[in-house]
Amino acid sequence: MTLAIAGDTQAGTATAGPIVFNDLPIVAQADISEQYHAVNVTLISGKKKGSLIINATTGEIMVAQGSTPTSEWNNMGPVAANIVPA
Repeated sequence: MTLAIAGDTQAGTATAGPIVFNDLPIVAQADISEQYHAVNVTLISGKKKGSLIINATTGEIMVAQGSTPTSEWNNMGPVAANIVPA
């Protein structure tokens, strides 16, 4: 079984496969910071722990630490800081 890149977890054994980032949403940093923006609303975006987006302002990948509108986005690159929507 191959796991999705959006952070899905399943019991069992996972097989290695290619990782493709061409379907990640690209979101402006100002929008990531806004708790009411669609990217932070689970029912609209599907935000959950491990979800990935690209910060359009810095070009870096961000990883959600939870599914609530104010769950932090951790930055995976050297430029931007982590973002806590408010």
